[in-house]
Amino acid sequence: MLKDEFKSIIDVVPYLTVKAVFLDLDGTIVELKYRYMDAKAEVFNMLRFNGVPEYVLNSKLSLYENLENVRNYMENSGEGHMYEKLLNLSFKIAEKYELEAASNPELLNGAYEALMELRSMNLKLAIVTNNCLKATELTLSKLKIGKFFELIVARDHVKTMKPNPDPINYALLRLNLRGDEVVMVGDSVIDVKAALRAGVIPVGIASGVATKEVLAENGAKYVIDYIGGLPSLIKSIDHYSL
Repeated sequence: MLKDEFKSIIDVVPYLTVKAVFLDLDGTIVELKYRYMDAKAEVFNMLRFNGVPEYVLNSKLSLYENLENVRNYMENSGEGHMYEKLLNLSFKIAEKYELEAASNPELLNGAYEALMELRSMNLKLAIVTNNCLKATELTLSKLKIGKFFELIVARDHVKTMKPNPDPINYALLRLNLRGDEVVMVGDSVIDVKAALRAGVIPVGIASGVATKEVLAENGAKYVIDYIGGLPSLIKSIDHYSL
């Protein structure tokens, strides 16, 4: 039977050997005091000032999903050439808040031990985040956990971010891996959606923005309570795929 630390949403993954774990950052292995609503409000005000109508913006969606909606609106309005400017302005605003949060990060309970155990299992580890590279590197440096990761994929590296699959596909290419060899772990629906679109195994973690139920409803094949349960989950996946 699968261990109590996690809930399996599917029965068995056949013929699978996990070779790598891709991890989201905030809410998955660290806690960042990121003033997300303030950042989103400032971006929205900038977009309104630059002519984006109110109906295009949706406070219930992530900042990055809103930017996709802005891109679609501008392309349909014949103003696609302006999108790059608005995207860069949005990222500058987001970076300000991300660096502020990265200056005082905290490791989530069990994260350091889990990372040590995952590396002892000869797994490749990568960070796949929508945050900027500067803030991500600062966070890892402050917490002294950068040594665990073979690769960092931040929004600087790709054209589109999670929930688009580009960041995960970039990591797969860089590490020479197939999707069925990789687990993607994240605390939000956008992590699950990105994993599904990239063809990797989506694992939800209920230590951040989404509940177990929401993660499962959106396609997470496994859901764990916290990062400390991840090594046991990986071992169980490999065991059940023999």
